[in-house]
Amino acid sequence: MPVRTLIRVEQVNKIYRRHQADEFKALDDVSFCIAAGEAVAVTGPSGSGKSTLLSLIGCMARPTSGSIAFRERRVGKLPEHFLARIRRESFGFVFQQYHLLPDYSVLENILLPLYPTDIPWREMKTKAQGPVGAFLPAPAAT
Repeated sequence: MPVRTLIRVEQVNKIYRRHQADEFKALDDVSFCIAAGEAVAVTGPSGSGKSTLLSLIGCMARPTSGSIAFRERRVGKLPEHFLARIRRESFGFVFQQYHLLPDYSVLENILLPLYPTDIPWREMKTKAQGPVGAFLPAPAAT
């Protein structure tokens, strides 16, 4: 059975503040592939580009040069509304600073990206309380 490539990163560079005096190259010619079902750990010292790389793979930022493909579709030049859909349907993020909305419960914060979809409320709740969500406190009765 052929191995399906889930993510392909080819000669990716990310430069912040390009052409400025304080230009910073966060990623320099990074290339690799991740097969569907493969587990990968991104490690390295602080400032080595781990978060930058993950933001590029997760369609939250665009590379300065090079290409990133998700399921064999290049995502670097797709319009933002397509990237938002890919993020919503394909990726889950746990940010270093969490970025939770303080006036909402953990469950509501998890459900927030699902609200613009056509998924029924009960199905959203089941998804959120899945294997990881099973440890979340039950929402307050409304």
